[in-house]
Amino acid sequence: MKKTTIILCLCLLCLSSWAQNSVDNILEQVKKNNLSLKAQKQVSQSNKLSVAAEYSPLENTEVEVSPFVAASKDASTRCDVSIMQEFAFPSTYLSQKKIVSLSQEKSEMEYIKTERQTLQEARQLCTQIIYCNRMQKALQERKQRAQMVFDYTNRMQQSGEVSLMESNSAKLFLVQITHAIQNNDFEIKSLLRQLQSLNGGKAIVLADTIYPNSLANKDMMSNNYIDSLISSCIANNPELQSLNIDKEIAEKEVRLAKSQYLPSLALGYKGELSQEGSLHGIGVGVSLPLFSNSKKVQAAKAKTSIYSLLSDDAMLQFSSVMHSTYDNIILLKEIIDGHKQTLQEIATDKMLEKALTYSEISPVQYYQDLNSYYEIVDEILSLEKDYQLLLNELLQYTR
Repeated sequence: MKKTTIILCLCLLCLSSWAQNSVDNILEQVKKNNLSLKAQKQVSQSNKLSVAAEYSPLENTEVEVSPFVAASKDASTRCDVSIMQEFAFPSTYLSQKKIVSLSQEKSEMEYIKTERQTLQEARQLCTQIIYCNRMQKALQERKQRAQMVFDYTNRMQQSGEVSLMESNSAKLFLVQITHAIQNNDFEIKSLLRQLQSLNGGKAIVLADTIYPNSLANKDMMSNNYIDSLISSCIANNPELQSLNIDKEIAEKEVRLAKSQYLPSLALGYKGELSQEGSLHGIGVGVSLPLFSNSKKVQAAKAKTSIYSLLSDDAMLQFSSVMHSTYDNIILLKEIIDGHKQTLQEIATDKMLEKALTYSEISPVQYYQDLNSYYEIVDEILSLEKDYQLLLNELLQYTR
């Protein structure tokens, strides 16, 4: 007995691991083939280059050539040449460098955000497909049993032991299950088409009937589980991190605006070329930003305050959603356990079939009790799907 139990547990572990790998493999395919992700990667690279160009450490080099043409043959011609390069104060370059680094990090975060959203959508589709596969398996088993009962009642009707109405009830029940199988198969194909679209148009096969996530996670029942989970998820949430980066950029822009109050220096070459001879020298200039920067510091400070408020609000909203999702998961787990306990206390489909065979119950009573049993089974399957969908939402930033 112990040996059989151990073998059964090992088989279940293998099946669970296989299901995990199957879904993980699909997510890897989507990550590789999704067209939106490919486009977003190029957008991210383009944004990085744009930011680097916007905050170039050097302004454009100014070249000025001024030719002077003589009014008479006796007068000499000359040409003045000026090549100047402006240099800002070193602290300005340092602030610009940090802004470029943060802006490029934000561009990367935007790609990560799109990637997480795409994979989460694919993961939820996989969960719904697994649910439909579980339902299809249950419906196929019901159809086999319904066919057996129909054949049995049909023979009983021919021998006069049951009425034609009771035989028709068996036929109607078989037809209903057949239609349910067809509708469920249509739903599976529809979900697979959606998953194929996320996979860049490449077909995907998912025949799993076991969810990757376990229903019985003891760690989830601990008092500090959700608070600890939220803390770890905040660091992996690209939306929150993007807002934090915006806040840091705004802070660096304040420093940049302040540094731009300092004068900038222009250095270059000055030359005068004429028929009598040429003069060469060094040009030096100083730019004093007396008026052009007066409002930039105030605007940068206002932007810092805005992003700080947005970041704090997003953090509160995220924490609230996580707590709500966790509470719903715990509630669903209790309801599922309660339904399973109810199933253990009532007659199963096999017991009802046996009672019908031995004429302990009528066909009408059989179908009434069987429908009640199947309603509970279907409710459990649906609740387990909802549980998995919520669990995917809760754990999406841990993967």
